[in-house]
Amino acid sequence: MLRRFFTRCAARPSVVASAVLAVASLVALSVLAGGRLTSAAGPQDHRSDDRRPASPVPDVLSPVLQPPRGLEAEATGPSTVRLIWQEATVTGRGVVAGYRVFQDGTSTAVVSVGPEVLTAEVGSLEPGISYGFTVRAIDADGRYSAPSEEVELTMPARPTVSDGPQGTPSHAD
Repeated sequence: MLRRFFTRCAARPSVVASAVLAVASLVALSVLAGGRLTSAAGPQDHRSDDRRPASPVPDVLSPVLQPPRGLEAEATGPSTVRLIWQEATVTGRGVVAGYRVFQDGTSTAVVSVGPEVLTAEVGSLEPGISYGFTVRAIDADGRYSAPSEEVELTMPARPTVSDGPQGTPSHAD
């Protein structure tokens, strides 16, 4: 078939050049497609042992949540800490649906807040113990951002009972 085509087109060098360019393009596309040529009739490579899955097309419209930034912690009592962070950003379509606070690398959130809330209180902490906290954004489909940078805080030690004024022992009468 190709011989007949080239014989008829020998008098037309531009047609031959176009045909050569078309064949070279098909070969290049075949290499890029993993050795499979396709046409309107479907795949032309019927060797079942050389099938490879098609490469996935990246979904550039799916939201990608960036982690919250600037996480800070301060003790607000002997067993309570307040966390403050900056808003997470989203690339692609989507919005932040809320934030989850994680303590000491656990996979279960200790506090969940809405999308406009950029603070959280964590309680039931032990005085004198060091705790690490991270915050992750979550979207409406349940996808989490990477964790924020961890902030570590040592809770203040329990206050000791003072002896009375000026160091004199106090006595109950």
